[in-house]
Parts: sequence; C-alpha cells; structure tokens
Amino acid sequence: MHEFLKWAGYSLEAALLWRLLTWHAWRHFPLFSCYFLILLLRQGLNAYLETRYGFSSPVYARGFWLSSNLTDVWKLLVAWEVFRKAFRPGTDARRFAGVLLAATLVGFSVFYLLGGAHDTNFFVAVGLNFSLVVAIWVFGVLALAQYYNISLGRNLWGIAMGLGLFSSTAVVNFSALGLNEEAFPVFSYVRPASFVISLLIWVCCLWSHRPPPAPPPPASSLDSHGSTGPLDAARETVGRALRLNPPRSSKD
Repeated sequence: MHEFLKWAGYSLEAALLWRLLTWHAWRHFPLFSCYFLILLLRQGLNAYLETRYGFSSPVYARGFWLSSNLTDVWKLLVAWEVFRKAFRPGTDARRFAGVLLAATLVGFSVFYLLGGAHDTNFFVAVGLNFSLVVAIWVFGVLALAQYYNISLGRNLWGIAMGLGLFSSTAVVNFSALGLNEEAFPVFSYVRPASFVISLLIWVCCLWSHRPPPAPPPPASSLDSHGSTGPLDAARETVGRALRLNPPRSSKD
C-alpha cells in the first residue's frame, strides 16, 4: 500500500508540475506555486537524509519535522491567498472571513499560551495547530463563498478544497500522534492517502487556467450599503447571518 501511494504521488506531482509550468501558474497563484515547490524540495531532502543517515537517525528525524513544520506554516500563506482572491476588498464576505481568521488565531494563541497544548513533541503541536487553523479558515472561506453566491473559479476552488482536505487529515494524524506515538503505524496511511487525493484534486482543477467569472457591477454588488457607516454595515451583516438569509441585491 505504501508503494502504491508513493508512486501514485510521484505521478500526480509530475503531472501537476507539468501543467503548472505550461500555463505559468506562478503568475496567478504565487504562494500556492511556492508551496508546491517546497513540498517537492522537502521530499528530495527527506530522501537524501534517509539514504545518507538512515530512517532511525536523529538527523533524519530533525530534518523531517523541521521541513514538515515549514510546509505547515506555508499552508497558512496559501490560505491567505485563497482568501485574498476569493473576496473583493470591502465586501461582507471578506470581513467575515477576516474575522474568522483573527478569532481562530487569537483563540489558538491563548489556548497555547495558557498551557492547553500538552503534546510531548513540540513539532507535533506546531503541525496540529497550524493545520487546524488552515482547515477552519479554508472551509470557512468556501462556506462564505457558497453563502454569498460567489463563484471562485475552478482553479481557486481546487486549491482551497485540496488544501482543506490535506490539512483536515493532518489534524487527525497529528492528534493521534499527540495522544499516543504508538499510533504511528496505523495512521501512517492517513496523511499519504489524503495527500494523493489532494494532488488528484489539484491536477484536475489546475489542468489549465480557469479564472473566476467577472464580479457583478457595483450597482448590484453584494455589499451595497449606500452611505451607512461601518458599524451599521456590520450590524446588518450580523443580522443577515443570524437569520441565515443571503444578502439581497439592489435589483430586489
């Protein structure tokens, strides 16, 4: 099973790299392109360390966890890119997504500072917290886009869905390791399998450049509040959310 996942991952990575280079994806999604490059470099580094020092070597373990945490931190930047490209500045959806990110980061920071993270492995705690923040934020962006009837386009939707899936399964994996490191043989299939599925999503959705449709004109935009101030706009937004009613356009 491990061999199948490994070679399936290599094949999908090669296909994704080819397609990203074909339509110059780094011009449209620079942070995601850097994230994918970091993943490739991490795999090469881990393969070299395993060959040079052995799988059980402390050198390999340090290289594995440091590179893993680097990719976990970079995922937050990819989530920021999804957020920035999904919502136009000044819209209700962008304000909600920004509040969601701020509340999540503050909550986990307070939780960590108060001693809520009791993992014996610091690297596991870092991977768990960052993966959970990314999963909450990305799926929150997707939910708000659906709520406000915002089309993300095939490319952006694929990046968000693949990243959210990979981060969610990473939370499960890191949680199991934090509770009991003996669970590693059982959960060693979870993260590779989810990575292969995420790669498949990325290959399908990033096969070619598919930008989102043009936004509606300002006269019928979702955030037309006239001359109301920011507090009035915030109250109206919260009220709509509590009533679970999507915002109406000015045509209504």
